[in-house]
Amino acid sequence: MTVGDDKDVEKYLGGMSARSGRRIGYGFSLAVYFLGIWIVTNLVEWGWPSFLTEEWNDVVPYLTAALTVAIVATAVLFFFEPKWFRSLVQIVTNLANLVSAIAIWTIWPFAFSDSGFPWETVVPIALAIGVITPVVLIISETVKFVRAISFDTGSRRQQ
Repeated sequence: MTVGDDKDVEKYLGGMSARSGRRIGYGFSLAVYFLGIWIVTNLVEWGWPSFLTEEWNDVVPYLTAALTVAIVATAVLFFFEPKWFRSLVQIVTNLANLVSAIAIWTIWPFAFSDSGFPWETVVPIALAIGVITPVVLIISETVKFVRAISFDTGSRRQQ
């Protein structure tokens, strides 16, 4: 038994199956994604944060698309979640996240003024992390995907 396998999760959850625990997580994730779409589409109208410009509306389709990909992926995982498929879904969602982060960087819907906080330093660093992180995760999930497919294929050959 390895750390983090389904038996460990079931023990931690007090008898609840790992699959049930993941389904609860999927439900919360769906709620957060829908809330995210609502927030992203209304930020300019609300005038918050103050450093967003009208160009934010050019970013909204990218963010909405990434969140929609996450919604569809999570909904599918609710019913079908073998390890290889979860990794494949993570690759797709991270690609969508990467595209939206690059869109924000390219469009740059920000106008920083003297607010007393160094937004002009913090935001580029956060966006750089937002571009690098999906790349690392795509590589990691690709390795997991290949291992899961290889393991499935190898175990089928032995039977």
